[in-house]
Amino acid sequence: MVFYSHNTALSFLVRRVILGDPCDLPAAPFGPFGSPFPSQDEVIAKCPVSPADAEPIHVSVSGAKRRPSTERIAYHYVSNPLPKGSYLTASRGCAVASPELLFVQIGSSLDRIHQIAFGNVLCSTFMPVPEDADMRGFCQTEPMTGLKRLESFVSRSGTLKGIVQARRSAAYITPGAASPREAALAMMLTLPSALGGYGFAKPELNGTVQLPPKMARTFGRRCLRADMLWRDERVAIEYDSNQWHTGEERIAYDSRRRNLLKSLGYDVITVTNREIKQPADRERIVGALAVALGRRMRIRSQGFEAKKRELARVVLDPGFFSGLILPGQ
Repeated sequence: MVFYSHNTALSFLVRRVILGDPCDLPAAPFGPFGSPFPSQDEVIAKCPVSPADAEPIHVSVSGAKRRPSTERIAYHYVSNPLPKGSYLTASRGCAVASPELLFVQIGSSLDRIHQIAFGNVLCSTFMPVPEDADMRGFCQTEPMTGLKRLESFVSRSGTLKGIVQARRSAAYITPGAASPREAALAMMLTLPSALGGYGFAKPELNGTVQLPPKMARTFGRRCLRADMLWRDERVAIEYDSNQWHTGEERIAYDSRRRNLLKSLGYDVITVTNREIKQPADRERIVGALAVALGRRMRIRSQGFEAKKRELARVVLDPGFFSGLILPGQ
């Protein structure tokens, strides 16, 4: 069996979720990897994706005698035991690294902000797609993995390269974002000040609020979703995209949803795309959220202003999330 890893495995799993197929493939038995050592012809023949000419095929192998990587094949040597669920069976004779293992493998070459963002996408309900495939640059999907599953894997992977940073990064993943802008806003609000964030408690993204029977009959639904929800504090942020929340029907629906949240006692803060991009407007959003959550803002982290500007610059870049999840694009 050939064990594909890193960008090769990621490309395969991304294509699955975009096509509507889940990532919960059966676990692949392994140990030792690539025994006997797979030939270049075998690696190419069994590869589950068609890599770009500039992209090598990434393969995990083991063995005392190391074979150098080539322009076509990048060998990654595994010497320590891996936890169950590290590799998934893609087809006969072909296994791919699981989303949880990819968080560690690919994340080990990233800084913490990029690794956290990568984890956010793995646990989100959106997936970046090539620009010519969708005008928005993303589509709605099932999550590639869940935060609990990812945290469990990281806790059982004590010998993997990069595992210390992976554990630290996993603590700041906010799952459930339905768009890149939601994921970016969540990062700016919840990351610690040392990384340029405001350090708010993590909200539920697209959290469900059950409606009383009378409201449910009026609304025509038993529940509604809030883009960002601090349930115990009864605070919600609603993201109003100026591009995708237009049209009379959609505007009316969003208005009814917000009014229902308010009638249930939620403090609702509406945020537009323009406000997220403007520093002064972002500060007003943060101030309103701090008041609603009953928090006093006292950030004393050295160099916070510069870190805050850099974090916003990075996560609000239109190609940020697609650059993490679409290797070779």
